[in-house]
Amino acid sequence: MSLRHKTHATDKVTVILRENQIGRHGRLVPVETGRVECWGRIQPSTTDEILGVATAGETQVLTMKNFLCRTFPGDSLSQVLDSNGMLYNIVGEPERFTSSRLTARTVVRLKQATQTKGV
Repeated sequence: MSLRHKTHATDKVTVILRENQIGRHGRLVPVETGRVECWGRIQPSTTDEILGVATAGETQVLTMKNFLCRTFPGDSLSQVLDSNGMLYNIVGEPERFTSSRLTARTVVRLKQATQTKGV
C-alpha cells in the first residue's frame, strides 16, 4: 500500500446533500437530495480560525471544528452528521487542496447545529 492510501481517517460521517428549491411562498428553501458516507478526521478549530470567522460576521462559532478528508462530496449547502448524532452546518466553501496527489485533501469548517441531549 502506498503512502497515498494512508489517510488516518478515523471518523465516519454522513454528508447530507442539499440544494435550493423554490418553496411554497416563493423563497429558496434547502431540500435534502441524498446522503453519502465519508471517512475523515474531525479536529477542533484553532483560536485564529475561530477569530477569523467571527470577525467575518458569523455567529455561534465557539463550537467550530474542522473535518479533513481526501475528497468531500458536498458543498456549502450540505450538512454533516457525525457518528454521535451531532449535526453540523458548513461554514464557507470547503477548501480543496489538489496541487499534489500525496497531500491532496479537503478541509471543511463545521459549525455545530444541534445540541446533544442528556439521558
